[in-house]
Amino acid sequence: MDKRELSLKMSNILRYVTAGLMLLVFVSWALPCFTYSNVTEKEVQDTISLWGFLGLTKNYPQMQALLGIKYVKLATINVSIVMLVTGVLGILACVFKKGIGTAILPLIFSAYGLIGYFTSDFLKMINHSSTYIIHIVLTALTLVAVLISIYFFIVEIITRPEDYYLPKLGI
Repeated sequence: MDKRELSLKMSNILRYVTAGLMLLVFVSWALPCFTYSNVTEKEVQDTISLWGFLGLTKNYPQMQALLGIKYVKLATINVSIVMLVTGVLGILACVFKKGIGTAILPLIFSAYGLIGYFTSDFLKMINHSSTYIIHIVLTALTLVAVLISIYFFIVEIITRPEDYYLPKLGI
C-alpha cells in the first residue's frame, strides 16, 4: 500500500472516529456536573447535568444561587453554545462529507472547548471532578484525532498525481 492509499484510508477512518468522539462528548454532558448545597425540598433535584442546565431546567433557582447571577447571559455559557453548534455541524460534516474541509468544525469544537474548560468561569464551576476530567479527556482526544486527520489530509493532497485536477481527455 503506497502513501496515498494509506492516507486516503486513514483520513476516511479518522473522519468517523472524530464524529464518534464528538458524539461521546455530547453524551458525557449528561453526567452529573453541578451539585447544589442547602436543598431541602424532596421534589427538587440536588444534582444537574450540563444538558439539564442548557435545557433551561426547572431547578433554575439553584443554578442561580450556584452561579451568583440573576439571569443567565450568553457570555456565561458561550463555550458550551459554541461547542454545541460546531459539534453538531461537525458531526454532520464528518459523516456526510469528505476532504480536509471536514476537519475545520471539529478543530474549532475541540480547540475552543479545551481552552474553554480551563478558562470559562461557568465550566470551571463543574463540581464533580470525575465528570470534569471526562469532559476534558474526551475533548482532548477529539483534538488529537482531528490533528492526525489533518496530517493525513495534507499527505493525501501532497501525493495527488499531476493529472488529478485535469484528467487526460484521451485526445
